[in-house]
Amino acid sequence: MEAIPQKLAEAERKLETVQGQLKNAMEEVKKTFPKEEELNQKLERLSELNALLNMDEKEAVMEGEEEQDEPEKEKCSIHDKISAYKKSTQLENTEDRIGISSEICIG
Repeated sequence: MEAIPQKLAEAERKLETVQGQLKNAMEEVKKTFPKEEELNQKLERLSELNALLNMDEKEAVMEGEEEQDEPEKEKCSIHDKISAYKKSTQLENTEDRIGISSEICIG
């Protein structure tokens, strides 16, 4: 029983810390990615290079090189993976924002 006031004070300090971290995180989420334009340019260039590489592969197969016995797995470029990741992250962030907003309104 005597330790309860100490534990309560400690819990309140932790709560204040977490609320401060939440406030900072909410501000950071609203900021735009400073190098997004550069990233998009690099992704476009990567897409071009992947297209060129795919053309080379198609030409090699057309020239009569032996095809592999195993069926080719679906190839996914790095650009495609990054684009898919960005889309899923944006969706998750939107869902998280909605969830956090509703928690804040309720709480």
